[in-house]
Amino acid sequence: MTDLDTLRSKFISSYANIPQNLRRDVIAVLDKEIYSWQTAFYEIKEKTKIGDSILKKLSYLGLI
Repeated sequence: MTDLDTLRSKFISSYANIPQNLRRDVIAVLDKEIYSWQTAFYEIKEKTKIGDSILKKLSYLGLI
C-alpha cells in the first residue's frame, strides 16, 4: 500500500463520518479552485492528479 493509498483510506473514513449537511463545505483550495468534501471525495475516489494533490494538502495540514 502506497502513502497515497493510506491517505485515501483515511480520507474516505473521515468522509463517511461527516454529516450529510456538511459535505458541501469547503475542505481545500488548490490553484484558486475550491473543493468541497463532495468534490474532493469524487477526485480522490477516482484517483485523479487533483485528488492526489488534495490528499497531500490535507495531510500536510494535519487534517487526515
